[in-house]
Parts: sequence; C-alpha cells; structure tokens
Amino acid sequence: MAKACSKRKNNSSSGPHRITYSLIELIKDTNLGREFIHDIARNLEGQIRVPDQHRTMTMVLIPKLSKDRTRVKRWRPMDTVGKLGEKVMADRLQRHTVLFHHLQYGSRTNRSATDTMMIMTSITPKETERGNIVTKLGKDMVSAFNNLRKSRLLALFCDNNLEKEMEFCRDFLHTKEFQISWDMEERGKTMMDDSTLQGSPLSPILWLIYIGSTLKRAERRCDNIVPSLRRVSPKLPNPPVRTISVFLINYADDFNLVIVTKACSVQEKRKVSEEVDRILEEEGAADDLTWDPAKASGIEFGRGKDSTTTLGIRITSSLSWKEHINIRTEKAKKIFKIMTRLGNSNGGISPAAMRNLYTGMVRPIFTWGAELWNGPHTNTNITEMERIE
Repeated sequence: MAKACSKRKNNSSSGPHRITYSLIELIKDTNLGREFIHDIARNLEGQIRVPDQHRTMTMVLIPKLSKDRTRVKRWRPMDTVGKLGEKVMADRLQRHTVLFHHLQYGSRTNRSATDTMMIMTSITPKETERGNIVTKLGKDMVSAFNNLRKSRLLALFCDNNLEKEMEFCRDFLHTKEFQISWDMEERGKTMMDDSTLQGSPLSPILWLIYIGSTLKRAERRCDNIVPSLRRVSPKLPNPPVRTISVFLINYADDFNLVIVTKACSVQEKRKVSEEVDRILEEEGAADDLTWDPAKASGIEFGRGKDSTTTLGIRITSSLSWKEHINIRTEKAKKIFKIMTRLGNSNGGISPAAMRNLYTGMVRPIFTWGAELWNGPHTNTNITEMERIE
C-alpha cells in the first residue's frame, strides 16, 4: 500500500479539481487510518471488493474551467473517498496490456500528453520525406465518462480471465448513495446510477479499457481499406504501389487519426479519410459513444498553412513550432506580469516564494511541449524563451 502511494508524481489526482492525497498521509498513523487501510488491503487480497462504507459518500461539485456555471453539465461531480484502494487497482490493471490498444495514452505509466504528440509528430516527417501524404483528423467524445456501458466493460474482464478485478470494478460501478455538497452547503441524499466517478484514479483506466476494444475493432476494419481501382497508363513500366496506413492514437477522450497514403490521388485520399472517420463513428456508436462535431478538426501536413491545437500544442501543416512557442510565451508573460505585483519591496513576498511561484506557474506554461521542438536547430526558439527567464 505504501508503494502504491509513493508512485504518485505529485500530490493531486487527475483533473483540475486539485483534491490531494494529503488526507491519507495525515490519517495513516491514526487508529481510524490504520483500520481504513487494513480494510482496503483485506478486500484487495481476498474477494477484491469495494468496502461497504464507500457506497455512501459526499459528492463535491467542482465547476469546469472557463465554462458557464449556470448550466448543470458545466459542473463535475467528484468522489472524495476510497482513492487508495482504487489507485492500487488502477496500477494492477495497467499491467494487463492486453486490455488496452497499443496507441492509448493518458493515465498510464510513461504515456503522457507529450508522449502522445511525440508519437504523432515522429510519423509525419518520415512519411512526408518519402513523398507520402499525411493527414490528421481530430475527434472528441461527448460526455465520455457518462456513456460507459457497465455490462460491456465487465464482459471485457471476463473474456480475459480477470474475475477478481471484475468483482472490484462491479462494486466500484454499483449504484451508490451520496450527498451533494455545493457552495459549502450539503443537500439531501440521493442515489447515483452505474457510472464512473470523476476524480477517481480508477475511472480513467476503466475508460481506456472500454474504448480500447472500440479502437481494436476500428483498427481491424481500417487495415482492410484499399484504394479504389483506377486505370494505370500502360506506358509506365513499374506503376507505383498505392498503400494506406492508419494510426489510431488516443489520449483520454481525445482521438487523433493519422492517415498515411502513398501514390494516391487527392480524391482517393479524401475518400480514405472519410472511410476512416465513418468506421470510427460506427464502432463508437456500437458502444453507445457519441462524438462532438464542434470539436472535429483536420489538417494535411506538408501542404498549405493550416494549423490546429491538440492537447494544448499548436500544430501547423509545416510542423513549424514558432506559432506554438509564441502562444505559450504570451501566456507565460501575462502570468509573470501579475506575479511581479506581489514582489514589491514594501511588504511583498520573499524572493524564495517568488521563485517557487515562477517555477510552479510560469515555467510550466512556456515549456509545455518543449520535448517536441527542442533539437539542434532550435536556437531561435530557445532565444525567445530565454527572454522570459
């Protein structure tokens, strides 16, 4: 149990709500804490079940960032109990790689957002140098955590002979009694139907497992796509072989479809992209998943001057990172200007506190995605960021 707690990279769980693991550190040496942890350990070693006390909880509503708070869907219901046992189970499920698609990222060890983008951007230059056409389609899921079908998820565990893990996840997804805490006021108790709890370390892993089967089915269908037959001039002694490669890259509820076409016409390339998009739409609909058309995007690398934003990183068709760096440095400068007001000589914060604010708030903003553009020919990019330093 101590090993599971020590694996965390920071003191917060996933998401912007900043609910920390500090509570576990405070209560672990008390009688209540030891009883709580031993209860989790016994359940994980024995029948792998969620403790009964976790069926009654206080649900805290956290507003989504930069959203209209007058609408119900702009709030996130957060679970604040049972995180230790759920984290242990999440770590255990990650070892069963057969449950995941090989290009799934997010909430998994060494599979961060920048790792996702590095995979995507490593494919593009290699293929464009060979004269192939590379197209990226971006798609986003609607209410991802609310559309997870419990029976389908548990069937995946059963198919892979994971009965103990299935029992734990069945209890985790069981109907719960909860009390809403909103604006420091507690409301009446109610029941919550089967769904994944946001704020739990186990929820994103279950989501990846659920859509992993969707991606596998879609990938098998995409492998069978062939270019339409067209007439080849008899004057060509060795006509080029037309090929299609599709990479389904997933990070949480963001999907990036990288399509590589060789020796295909513009019309064929467009038909292939439409076919890949249709396949993913159909396979998602089979698992009760819906897509947000407002967040759909597309870009063709090596042609034009298009750009799009994926996982907070600005990508251009020429794979130039100048636009991304300009956006990140401008955001960092705005935060830095606000910080300078706190460091005045009359009653301002100490230099050590100012440095901590800078390293914790400013530097992560302008270095986001630096692994992608950092290389031997990036002196101009580095100079731009050194001005903030």
